[in-house]
Amino acid sequence: MRLDRKSRVSVPRLEGEETRSLGSSRRRNPPALGLNNWQINETEKALAEADRGEFASKTNVRRTLEKWARLGANR
Repeated sequence: MRLDRKSRVSVPRLEGEETRSLGSSRRRNPPALGLNNWQINETEKALAEADRGEFASKTNVRRTLEKWARLGANR
C-alpha cells in the first residue's frame, strides 16, 4: 500500500510517541493516522491550556455534570 507524503511523515511521529508500535493493521488503515493526529493535536492544545492555568471553574464543572445527568436521566 502506498501512503501519501503527509501520512509517511506522521508514521514516525506516532511511533515515537506511542507506547505501542504501529502494527500492520494500522498501516493498512490510513484513516487511523488522521484520528491519531487529531488526538495528539487536541492533547497538545489541552496541555498548553493547562500550562497557562486555563481550567474550568467549579461552577462550570457542576453545570456540565448536571446537564449530562439530566440528559442521561431522559434516556
